[in-house]
Amino acid sequence: MTMREITQKDKTKVFLSDSPYEMGYIAFDYKVNHRSGGEYYDYNIVQGQVKIADCDHSICLDFSCNNLKALRKRISKLQLIINTLQRMLDGYEKVYRIASRKSKVY
Repeated sequence: MTMREITQKDKTKVFLSDSPYEMGYIAFDYKVNHRSGGEYYDYNIVQGQVKIADCDHSICLDFSCNNLKALRKRISKLQLIINTLQRMLDGYEKVYRIASRKSKVY
C-alpha cells in the first residue's frame, strides 16, 4: 500500500442488534491531518477514537498520536484489544456449543 492509497478519513457506526429495544453500538473515526492546508498529509499526526456503548454504559478510547513511535504503539494497542475480544468470543462460542448439545436452543 502506498501513501496515496491510504484513506485520510474514515468514520463508521455499527449497531450491535437489529432490535429497536437495544441501543448498543460500536463506532470509530480517524483522520490524518493536513499540513499547510494543501494536499500534503502529515501521516505522523492522526486523530482517532473508538466508542462502544450499550443501553446504560459507554466507553470512549482515544487513539490520537503525533509521531510514528506513538502511532506504532496505538496499532499495538488496537491489536491487543482485537486479540482479547477474539479470545472472549472463542470462549463464548465454546460455551454455546457445549450448552446447545445439552439443551434445546430457542
